[in-house]
Amino acid sequence: MNKNSQVLVFLSSQPLYQRNYDRFGIDILKKNGWRVYYFECSFIFRREFFNSYGGEKENIKFKNLIFPKNFIELYDKLESLKPKYCIDLLGNSKNERVFKFNIKKTTKIVNLDLGLYPLFNHSIYIRLMKKFEELGLKLFIKFLFDQLVYKIFKKYNNFKYDINIVSGNKGFLNDKTLYQIKAHSFDYDQILRHKKLNQDSINKENKKIVFLDQGGSSKKGDDPLFRGVKLKIDYEKYYEYSNRLLNYYKNRYSAEVVVCTHPKSNLLYTKKKFNFKVIQSKTLENIYDSDIVISYSSTAIQYAVIFNKPIVFFNYFGNFSKIEKKFYFDETKAFVNVLGSQHIILDFDSDKPPNLIFEANDNLYKNYIKNYIKNLESPDKMLWQIISDHLKKY
Repeated sequence: MNKNSQVLVFLSSQPLYQRNYDRFGIDILKKNGWRVYYFECSFIFRREFFNSYGGEKENIKFKNLIFPKNFIELYDKLESLKPKYCIDLLGNSKNERVFKFNIKKTTKIVNLDLGLYPLFNHSIYIRLMKKFEELGLKLFIKFLFDQLVYKIFKKYNNFKYDINIVSGNKGFLNDKTLYQIKAHSFDYDQILRHKKLNQDSINKENKKIVFLDQGGSSKKGDDPLFRGVKLKIDYEKYYEYSNRLLNYYKNRYSAEVVVCTHPKSNLLYTKKKFNFKVIQSKTLENIYDSDIVISYSSTAIQYAVIFNKPIVFFNYFGNFSKIEKKFYFDETKAFVNVLGSQHIILDFDSDKPPNLIFEANDNLYKNYIKNYIKNLESPDKMLWQIISDHLKKY
């Protein structure tokens, strides 16, 4: 690669697994003439998360993968590379926000708003009480103090991205000073790669139910820990209720049941917990071949929406507090309302599951695609080809 090529840096607080390497289009960017670097900064910003997923040894080998150990090293390395663009994959902690504000003086910062999903407007009381129950008194006071400090130093409140990349209408901001790129979600790339799916499902005799497992009990570096909290969830009941529900539907509809587990979960562990076939790849193909999808509230349902498959959303409450139950119920209800889907609570409905509705609302699904998955004005190119084309012109 030409050493005079423009430099592009991913600033991240998450590991560079092979899945992330592919999702972030590093090979596509390199082929388009970019000198690409990946800064894995969680050792600085989210030390406990860094340790929980296994640290440096868990990342793939990539010669431009950098693990800064302190702020001096982080700033010095950026100064030496002088990137034209920094892609923001950091979190939203106080330190991360201040860091982004400071480097904006010397580089253009790109926001990826590509994981869009329906949001519920929680009250301030509910949000604060949930945070309190997750953190405990000591850490909650620290959280409030950090927020207060951030508000006092008003200059940090004026941070603004240079470029916003959106996957749907809901991410487009009404800001004429902001350069915005209309694109699609990460998962839509998989649709482009699988334009010719086999059509066997049209003639199959039995119904097929796909269950999207959140994999929460076996994920390395799970999402709550990334946010600095530890959720003490009783996952044993989750598997018990899920198996009971799926077994009922298997018998009720003479259906094939396939569990598609989360990419970060431990596959061997998950196979032991479910009484059904468990896979960790070919989720797209299985959803395409399905008659109905049972899922938690996640962007994981995108394939089901694109293929017009009816969705049943579920919550699992376990040993959540009343506040947490309300919060997560309302989060899921936002998906349910936007898609007109069924909604069940594993803790209660696994004993007497409702009949499944094997129909999707075409109009609601079409609106979901344009609002959250793919902007109708974006070309059918790979995501990072679209981004690269725009960044070169900007």
